[in-house]
Amino acid sequence: MENFKGHSAGKMGYLEFRFNPDDVFVKIDRSSSRFNLKVMTPFLDTRLVEFAFNKIPADMKIRNGTKKYILKKLANKYLPPELPLDRKKGFNPPLSVWLKKQLFSDVRDYLLSGDEIFFKRAYVEKLISKNTSAWHDVSKKIFVLLMFKIWERNYLTGN
Repeated sequence: MENFKGHSAGKMGYLEFRFNPDDVFVKIDRSSSRFNLKVMTPFLDTRLVEFAFNKIPADMKIRNGTKKYILKKLANKYLPPELPLDRKKGFNPPLSVWLKKQLFSDVRDYLLSGDEIFFKRAYVEKLISKNTSAWHDVSKKIFVLLMFKIWERNYLTGN
């Protein structure tokens, strides 16, 4: 680990692959197969990983807050500039659509049922009402309230 002297990210990555190599693949496999996705790991050839850990200095991996620095430099050198190299995007669920349409009644009933310990009922009603408007989208707030309410019932009140 001499290349990672004083560089915690490199040490953590090395230790993760050294002592827990299959754990990463299990998580990726379970996550992707659940959604029928085929995930490829082209950069995990054993020789390439060993080279990256043993030969590439830490400042070529992360430089001025830029992660994968050397990989990005190589990509800029060999890939055409018109190729969009945007940041990764997650698979965000369509909360707004669900909470305004398909799940509206169920979520409203769940949030307004039972006793309120932490949130005023009037506030929750106002939030739900506001979310029905085409001009407002407070779906994230409603989702957080819903998750909190589920937690509250499961772990505090038992209702």
